[in-house]
Amino acid sequence: MKVAQDALAHRRTSKVFEILQKSSAAAAAELTGLCQSQNLVGEAYARRLPDEDELTAEVMAGITLQLTASAFVGASSTLNPMC
Repeated sequence: MKVAQDALAHRRTSKVFEILQKSSAAAAAELTGLCQSQNLVGEAYARRLPDEDELTAEVMAGITLQLTASAFVGASSTLNPMC
């Protein structure tokens, strides 16, 4: 939570979140890369957890992105669960 608070203290980060809250088009554009991000994070988890199956890495990636969004935006329901 401290990392999220520190990030929000930066003017540019605050401005981005302000825009995302006001514009649904901007929010949609921001989320278009979510599936790609989840794949990249999943690959990173797969490298770090070689004894686990692919599903575990993908689930961990999804949880990581969900928690990150919750910490920054406070609205994890805006994420696309279909990735």
